[in-house]
Order: sequence, then structure tokens, then C-alpha cells
Amino acid sequence: MSASLIVVVVVVVAAAAYFLLIGSRGTQYALPACNEFPPAAETKAVIQDRAEDLEVIRQIDPAIGISVTQPCPDDPDRGALLITVPDSGTADQVSEAMKSLPGLGVPSTIERE
Repeated sequence: MSASLIVVVVVVVAAAAYFLLIGSRGTQYALPACNEFPPAAETKAVIQDRAEDLEVIRQIDPAIGISVTQPCPDDPDRGALLITVPDSGTADQVSEAMKSLPGLGVPSTIERE
């Protein structure tokens, strides 16, 4: 096997590994430890109290869902805001819209349906 062929194979394998391991992750969110999540009731209150702000997100796509998720199986009384979207393009739009909103005060995550 020639040296140039070996170099090409190494580059192709490295590129494939990058896209499979790094490129497919999408947007990552830093979520707190379970004991640092707010009570689920507080997260539900944010959905009601900040309905006008969240409407900006809902207007992006009618398929967007906004709900409370229980991120800690061992502590179902903890909650986070879950925004479900139909595709990655919508997820990007939601992420951009959230940057323009004042902080919601609770952890949130965007997930594809």
C-alpha cells in the first residue's frame, strides 16, 4: 500500500468519525444536577406567567409543543421546560428566538418529536 493511499484512508476515517461523533450531536444544553432543578409547579407557573413570551416560540411552527418534563426519574417533583419541535430547522429557529427573550428562570431544553 502506498503512503499516499494510507494518508487518504486516514483522512476519510477521521472525517467520518468527526461527523458521526461530533457533527451529529446538534445543540447541547447544560442542565443542572437533579437537586438543582426547580419544582415542577414552578416550571408550570412559568408556562402560564410567560405565555406571551412563549407565544413568540409557538408562532414559529404550529407543531411546536411546550410542556413540563421531569428530568430526574428519582425526583418527579422537579421540572424543566420542554420545547418539542418537528425538525432541526425549527429547533434552530426556536433557539434563536429564545436568545431574544428575557430569561425564563427555569432550565429548558429543545427536543425533536
